[in-house]
Amino acid sequence: MSYELKGKLIWGTPVFRIHCELKSKRFGEEFKGSLTLLERRHEVSTNKFSSLEQFIVVLRNLWSNSLRVSKIQDTRLARWIEEYLPELGLVVPFNDILDATKGQYVETPPIEVEDEVELTPEEIRGIVPEASDPTITGVTRTLKGAISDEEAMERILEKFIVEYKADRTKTADSKLKYKLNETTKTLDLTYPIEFSPIKNEITLLTIYSNSNTQTITDVEIVERIPADYKVIEHNILKGSPTKESEEEKHEGLEIIWKVPQLQPGEIIKIQYKLKQMMLRTIIVRDDNDLNILQLQDDILFQGKDVWIDSSYTFQDKTPIIEDVKVLDQIPRDLKVISSQPPIASPNAKMVETPYGTEVIWTFKNVQALTQMKIEYELSQAPKMYRDILTVVGKDGNPICEVVKIVKQLTKETGWGIVYAAKALGEENLDFYIQDKFPSNLTVTNVHTDLGVVQDTSNAEFVTIKWALNDLPNGKEIHSYFQLHGDASIELDLNQFMIGSQNSNLSQDKTSETRIEREEVIMSEIYNYEVDI
Repeated sequence: MSYELKGKLIWGTPVFRIHCELKSKRFGEEFKGSLTLLERRHEVSTNKFSSLEQFIVVLRNLWSNSLRVSKIQDTRLARWIEEYLPELGLVVPFNDILDATKGQYVETPPIEVEDEVELTPEEIRGIVPEASDPTITGVTRTLKGAISDEEAMERILEKFIVEYKADRTKTADSKLKYKLNETTKTLDLTYPIEFSPIKNEITLLTIYSNSNTQTITDVEIVERIPADYKVIEHNILKGSPTKESEEEKHEGLEIIWKVPQLQPGEIIKIQYKLKQMMLRTIIVRDDNDLNILQLQDDILFQGKDVWIDSSYTFQDKTPIIEDVKVLDQIPRDLKVISSQPPIASPNAKMVETPYGTEVIWTFKNVQALTQMKIEYELSQAPKMYRDILTVVGKDGNPICEVVKIVKQLTKETGWGIVYAAKALGEENLDFYIQDKFPSNLTVTNVHTDLGVVQDTSNAEFVTIKWALNDLPNGKEIHSYFQLHGDASIELDLNQFMIGSQNSNLSQDKTSETRIEREEVIMSEIYNYEVDI
């Protein structure tokens, strides 16, 4: 019950690996093979090469379009090159390959590559000597320079729309202001925005405590929710803050809370439930300037209908705007069914990435004050079934949660199952999970980080059981299985259970809170993970 991952992991990341398959190891015209980029077990892209030069182009495309966008540092890619290629029996100039991959020019003849993937500021100045580095003013970046070469301009636009596309914000900033002995103090804080597969929620949890030995007064909390998220609801989990104001700003939603005083050790805890917005990047070529704007648009839900209705009005600096590029980033748990205008070449193209759907639009000779209107009809990711067990400790508080997610495979007949466990209490846990399936089903353990899996069977059932030893508080870990056979998965629901391996889990059955099976929309990542 094992699954061997192909390729070599890029050092420093548990997510990305590159697999090189060689049909010939001879350099020159007979050097042939393919490079495959994988995110966990999902195959992102495969590209063939038939020479060392093409090998570098393919590797550079992976670096430019996927790895660099995902914040993989070039030192990690360098280590992959230095370690993996010799394992394949290749003797190559590592530094030259790395330089060429990063778009730098090298003298070595075999590494020279005509195809330009990267355009650095130095290269831009080589094309257009008058051009300067992009400068940032709010959300607008402007490239100053007399750019007359239309071919060079098109390359710059293609590069910039990807280079400067908006990144999904992973944190939220807040400011804590209070008085201590009549002295005003201020703390700048940052909190992570988290996605939980167990609850299928995006959440922000902010916590403030008085760590002083004296009471603090006139407490003011300023929380800023990034503009690429929208608050669905908020809950005060601890304390009694009063909401002073709530204001939509360009950077996002600003909420101000106030508390008259906090005693030593007293805590305020606020949780926000969020949903993602569509991210939009617009490049407007206005005479010799490039204005780059980053905006957000709401994703609308009504019953089963999902859509985006967006518009943008171009300013009236010049009567005619020569070029406009628009890049829309749609979250990966939503799929584009149709759009208005239609997504069709040469005016638009759509690309599926591991992070969602990207649609790039091209508009030429746009009149000032024209309203650009783009509509998307979307569908949610395939539905799955989930069943949750919440385990309550002897003190009556929840201490762990285990979820079972079931979906039909799409590439073959069978079922994919995801198990996820999360410790909720104050101390590390030791417990086990067990599930049973009809004996006429074949059970395959694709991957697990839930510990050692035991597999036993008899005439009626195949039983899988594994221990979770010393699970840290707040950590969420997963396991992936596949089932093949004719039996209905409905028979297996009541066999799912959790048991104690130490005294802090109550043995009383009434301490287990059962949430019945329900249909849910889960992140697209689970389609990748269980459908291997």
